[in-house]
Amino acid sequence: TNFDGDATPCVDSQPYGDGLPTCAAPGGGPFTFIGSGRESDIDRQVTSFFGEIQAPILDNVVASFAIRNERYGGNVGDTTNPRASVRWQVTPWMAVRGSAGTTFRAPPVAALDPGFGFIQAQFSNPVTGAPLYRPVQTFGNPNLEPETADTYNVGFLFESGTFQGQIDFFKFAFKKEITTETAARIYGAMFPGSNPATWQCGTSALFQRFQFGTETVNSTLYGGQAVPTCHPNNFLSVRNNVINGPDTEITGIDINASYSWLDFFSGNLTVGGDASILNDYKRESAILLNTNIVFDAALNRAGKSELLSAFYSYPRLRGNLYANWALEDHNLRWTTRYWSGTDDVNAVVAGRRLQRDDRWVHDFTYRFTFQEKWTATLSVRNVFDDQPPFYKSQYNYDYMTQNPLGRVFEFGMQAKF
Repeated sequence: TNFDGDATPCVDSQPYGDGLPTCAAPGGGPFTFIGSGRESDIDRQVTSFFGEIQAPILDNVVASFAIRNERYGGNVGDTTNPRASVRWQVTPWMAVRGSAGTTFRAPPVAALDPGFGFIQAQFSNPVTGAPLYRPVQTFGNPNLEPETADTYNVGFLFESGTFQGQIDFFKFAFKKEITTETAARIYGAMFPGSNPATWQCGTSALFQRFQFGTETVNSTLYGGQAVPTCHPNNFLSVRNNVINGPDTEITGIDINASYSWLDFFSGNLTVGGDASILNDYKRESAILLNTNIVFDAALNRAGKSELLSAFYSYPRLRGNLYANWALEDHNLRWTTRYWSGTDDVNAVVAGRRLQRDDRWVHDFTYRFTFQEKWTATLSVRNVFDDQPPFYKSQYNYDYMTQNPLGRVFEFGMQAKF
């Protein structure tokens, strides 16, 4: 009962307050920070069909065609998604490939349930600048539509002797992205600054998203006068919804290559690497459900990070370089990992976002096999004890791409029977 959003919807619900549940269910619950929820019992039946055929067009050209049909029923409906690809072996050492198709992602069954769940989030009081930790009620949406995408890829493959490499150009065009309204953006739309004249308390579509204290409170900030209910000091929780969000277009390049020397100091040496280059991550503006209120402006997210409320980090370049030397039962491997720095959306100085530093991390692994079935492994992760650069986030680093651990030693034994 204590955590039932229907039985005890308010901070003053029995037996914790005055017994007058004056907030509309579902409210923030009697414990506010911990939050409450609603019982739910949901299921889904899905049927699908998949077929694929591969057909040689010429001696050096092969094409394949695939189709998938899925039936979800209800508001989700059915979908048919084709895919076509072709590979052309232009020369003995080079091939060209390409593909095009569509994809479909049905809303998760839990997202279609109109009930809600709680998470905790950090907000900033625009009057005092103090952090506020409040619950966020995330509601499902039975009217969600499927997310779809058009996908395209063109690639070149190279192979000559012990050299192998490939480069692929890709494009993904997403429509009706299944996402969640950003609570911090909703809060920022309601309280865009410290001046109460700018607050949007009179905007019904915004006001209905909030739970405030049921009485006015006194504040020394206003000479001891009563503070209106719609005030950051009275803020208890905010509601957001799972929605079909904006269209998004992603383009980039993937590259990998390797070369081997078969007799290098009596062993085999292989050097190689891979890289992913993000050209664009263009996301259109996002609008609050059933309103015309923009809560997230259109933005090209490539090369940017937002780690306080939207939770993304998209370096324009990331990659790995490695060297591997093997001699009989011994194997040595050195790996260098790289992430380009991103513009921190939450850190703005003189009107410009701060560019965080690039990061290089080096790992070393030695593997020894003995008596054919035993393998011992010694690894040193982050050999030079490099620390991730500071980002404005709940953890003060980029938790989407980085690891906060310094130098780590690992030892393992494996046996095959």
